[in-house]
Amino acid sequence: MVSTRRAAAERARAAAMALSALSGGWRVRAAIAASLFIKPELLLLDEPTNHLDLETVAWREEYLKGQEAPMVVVSHDREFLDPVCTKIVDGDGGVTTEYAGGYSRFLRSKRDARKAWDAAARCAIFLSLMDDRVAGASLQVSSLMPARASARLLQ
Repeated sequence: MVSTRRAAAERARAAAMALSALSGGWRVRAAIAASLFIKPELLLLDEPTNHLDLETVAWREEYLKGQEAPMVVVSHDREFLDPVCTKIVDGDGGVTTEYAGGYSRFLRSKRDARKAWDAAARCAIFLSLMDDRVAGASLQVSSLMPARASARLLQ
């Protein structure tokens, strides 16, 4: 009960202050409140959980899940990203890749794609080495057997 009165008193004090005099957390709350009155076509959110208490983060998460507007979210808060994001666009090495699902699914998908890419690269190196070996061995009659065996591997 006492904490509820303190919170109410703090809200009343904050309402009486100029916006610039508010703390970072209260300024973020005011910006959130202002955004409730408009229907944005696009939401650009840079670290949307900074300066917020857990209750406000939970509320914001639920609110954003109900938004229909596309969102661009830059955040280090993985627990926030997971339920809010339905698509991740990853920029890596100058190439962008789109992943469906939340942040955890993105991490798994990217890890799996990287493993597949590494396996394909190892396979390509192996095939290149085998091709070179077959080409070089085919020229020598004395090494015809190893060349035939390598050629069968390539087929």
